[in-house]
Amino acid sequence: MGIYAGDFIDFGNGVRLVYDRGAGSLKIVENGVEGSVDFTALTGTAAELNAMDGVTATAAEINQAADKTNQAVTATADGLTTGTILPASNQVLITSSAATNAATLPGIAANALPVGHTIHGRVTANGCELLTLATTGETINGVDSDGTNQLDIPAQGAFVAWVESATGWALVLTATATPDND
Repeated sequence: MGIYAGDFIDFGNGVRLVYDRGAGSLKIVENGVEGSVDFTALTGTAAELNAMDGVTATAAEINQAADKTNQAVTATADGLTTGTILPASNQVLITSSAATNAATLPGIAANALPVGHTIHGRVTANGCELLTLATTGETINGVDSDGTNQLDIPAQGAFVAWVESATGWALVLTATATPDND
């Protein structure tokens, strides 16, 4: 049937939320009786949603689409237009015609990104610079990176960036590794 151990949330009192990988659906199971849930219709204020026994979340967190997005980004001289990383992206492949071209992380406050929001990325040939939005005061690893300062990512460099505070991204670069036949 496609239900695997660990793919449920136990709310107590005989109620569980179960994910069926085979069907790609969520079901509520109450005392052994299954029912379905339409999460697209689950909306409400933060207070209404938090009043649900055993559930704590903001309305934005509940109403947000669960799908994550892969994005192709083309770095630009100012990091805007095709150089802008979208807030819903979690996998980003950046191409750049010059190491001085830039890509820009999404604004934390402007997009209400929660602490822990994560973006995985890789830059192809030439490398690029990574920026935060101008005039926001948002940082990368504690440094305001809106153009005066920026984080340089080498060609074939990979990174993981995550929101660590209301105004700050933390970012880790990984070393470039080239497979060989030795």
